[in-house]
Amino acid sequence: MKTKYPLPYKIKGFIEWQLGHYHDEKRMLEEIETRHLPSGVPQYGGTPIKAGSTSNPTERAGIALASNPYIASLERTTKAIATVLDKCDATDIKLIDLVYWRRSHTVEGAGRLCNLSKSAAYNHINGILTLIAQELGVINLQ
Repeated sequence: MKTKYPLPYKIKGFIEWQLGHYHDEKRMLEEIETRHLPSGVPQYGGTPIKAGSTSNPTERAGIALASNPYIASLERTTKAIATVLDKCDATDIKLIDLVYWRRSHTVEGAGRLCNLSKSAAYNHINGILTLIAQELGVINLQ
């Protein structure tokens, strides 16, 4: 079946994996941030801070989090998927939920539940995957 969304096979697989693990990665990112950022209670005393260094533990933790490539990748991916999901309608969200999050249906089966034909269901899914790939900067369809 020829599609109007030219996603190479390997990129499509990568985007599908990212979408399928979106909730897990979002939860992991939240856990990392809460674990590594200190509480907002100020601590007084201790050793004086050297010139040119960050004095605030939150600043130090923030810099460490921002400079970690794995965490930066998690943030970029979850933000890109969230941006696309915000633009999706109820049918698209239901398709994504059944196919990628619950993993209970094929695209065709989820399409039937959403009153879509086989080709319409694949067009919806491929459109969403293409938008995510564009948002991540993996493809450019300009």
